Amino acid sequence: MKNSLAKVNLGVGFFCLLFSEIMLFMGIEPFLSWFYCFAWWSYIIIIDSIVFLRKGNSLILSRTKEFLFLLPLSVIVWLIFESLNFVLKNWYYVNIIENTTYRWLGYAIAFATVLPGLVLLPSLFVSYPIDSFCTSRSRTHNKEFVFPLLQVRVKHRSSFGQVSFSPLTCLYPSKR
Repeated sequence: MKNSLAKVNLGVGFFCLLFSEIMLFMGIEPFLSWFYCFAWWSYIIIIDSIVFLRKGNSLILSRTKEFLFLLPLSVIVWLIFESLNFVLKNWYYVNIIENTTYRWLGYAIAFATVLPGLVLLPSLFVSYPIDSFCTSRSRTHNKEFVFPLLQVRVKHRSSFGQVSFSPLTCLYPSKR
């Protein structure tokens, strides 16, 4: 049942993303003003569906309460960054909606994507075995030429367990 739902969600996610991109380029509202929301919610649905189809477990389809908890928490976390930006002035928004109610609704819908997007990406990574991208020939490269900052480590603890990997480890394994 959930497997077929994941397939439907995957198709709907890709359709919504493609459709919203076409409407954006055509300059049609609400896609022109709300594209971020259409793109990120499509991304979240797509990634969640792929993870479910690969692992049989995902944030939205398997842990719905956790997903729903992340939505308001995500808004709160992002509002902390927004409040810091009042002092730092690192970014600003252009073409914002003039109606305050719609603007804040848009902020909430957009900011709610932050934590689910961050949680789903490592879930997608761990659904693929990292060794499948490495060959025995690629493991023989000279290790001294690796710039240490390129070794990005992702640690993710969820129902998938704890995973730690570096995208460049398969090419340049670190000495342990």
